[in-house]
Amino acid sequence: MDTGRRVCELTSLQWREKGGKKFPLFLCKNLQVKNNSFIFVLLNQINMAKQIHYLIIATHLPSDSEVVFYDKVEDAKAEFQKRTQEIFALDSNLEEEVDYWCEDDWAVRFNAGNNEALSNFLGDVDHYFKVGTQDVEDDCTYYVADFSEYVDECKIKFFNKQTAVETYNDMIDEGISMQHNNRNQNPVSRYHQDTWEDEDYGTLFMETDNSDGSSDAFFGFSDVYWTYRIGEVKTLN
Repeated sequence: MDTGRRVCELTSLQWREKGGKKFPLFLCKNLQVKNNSFIFVLLNQINMAKQIHYLIIATHLPSDSEVVFYDKVEDAKAEFQKRTQEIFALDSNLEEEVDYWCEDDWAVRFNAGNNEALSNFLGDVDHYFKVGTQDVEDDCTYYVADFSEYVDECKIKFFNKQTAVETYNDMIDEGISMQHNNRNQNPVSRYHQDTWEDEDYGTLFMETDNSDGSSDAFFGFSDVYWTYRIGEVKTLN
């Protein structure tokens, strides 16, 4: 006896564009062959994704770098324009590839040390501004950033909370392992703060919690300093 088993039959495949990417949409009809015969269309979008919009403001002092998140990319671009136009207005004679370098329309690096007005405004440290948009899965609510003295080499990736924590810890472990290979310094332990400072080399490593809930791991044992940061993606209201 047929008890009215439902059968899902694929009737067509369509594509919907979202954020510049295409996602498959399956149109199905669900048939019940006994009693109450009916047809309904099930619209199922797979690979659900969202977009994260952000503005990176990286400085030569990596722990002073920041990333700001926005609900709309237009807001990130507006803030980018506000900040960069203020800098360009300091001196109409700023030289491209000397005082600044435009990576693209939404990424620019400013170099301190050549133009006096620019250097004073920047606090004598290089700055890098970049607008970015990243397609991520819906559960990606955390980020891990890599800020370097080489400001235009900063990176940011997005994960769910568990993967973000695992990634951040792995990056710290790898950084500490690199420090252990430096035979001129005493080895650092992440869990013993008395190993973080060296009389000859200064701060080798430091881990801090920030007021916004993010955490930083600073590495200062080599010629180039860098900071790893983990935090929750929180957009400006």
